[in-house]
Amino acid sequence: LNAVVATNIRPLARLRERRNGYHIAVVKEAMNLLGLPGGAVRSPLLPVAAEDREELRRILATIGLLGHDA
Repeated sequence: LNAVVATNIRPLARLRERRNGYHIAVVKEAMNLLGLPGGAVRSPLLPVAAEDREELRRILATIGLLGHDA
């Protein structure tokens, strides 16, 4: 179980801790990438930066939630 957490959950947790408000913004963006109604964050929070969005996409693909070509 610890290996599963280290491989699958920690990268997502680290991304959520990267900037203030990302604990919400990353989850909402992940929902959007998965085709679920995540929507946009409201002020004063900022949306996920483009480079972080691509990292999130890679994380979701790695854990099998999103196709690698998405």
